[in-house]
Amino acid sequence: MAQNKEDSPHPLSMDSLFRMKAKESIGKDFPSFTATFGSLVINNDALKGKIVFINFWFEACPPCIAELPSLNKLYDTFCRNKNFEFLSFTYESPGKISLLKKKYGLRYKVASVSSQECYRLNQNNGFPTSIILNREGKIIHLYTGGDEDRKKSAQFIATEVYNDIQEALTQ
Repeated sequence: MAQNKEDSPHPLSMDSLFRMKAKESIGKDFPSFTATFGSLVINNDALKGKIVFINFWFEACPPCIAELPSLNKLYDTFCRNKNFEFLSFTYESPGKISLLKKKYGLRYKVASVSSQECYRLNQNNGFPTSIILNREGKIIHLYTGGDEDRKKSAQFIATEVYNDIQEALTQ
């Protein structure tokens, strides 16, 4: 239960609130969806049996943009593994996605969905949010927020996220 400042000598930080909220999502099924990624239509059923990394972002979000180079590296590391899938959702328009993929050199699948759909799928969290699903489509990790500093963002992705995906793939 969250405490307010008057009840606690140590008020909860936004980071600790995000962690508490993320814990509530762990073990739950990822919401049903159908989305178009370029010419591919993907839904939950297409992901069964795979470890799935899902990222939610938009261009006007500085921490979202800061992590894009590291997400490309993450994608490059795992993309040849047939048991892994990398998906990205944004509420940018399909035309804008095409421009952004070129601008930032994005090599992974990006789908345009409404902002309401982004929030529904990312468990009503902010941006960026990244989620890892197990082979049954259940949420095993959820990370919300990020750093505007590319080096700090890269360090988090290279250690925490990479290790969590690697561990899930070996189970």
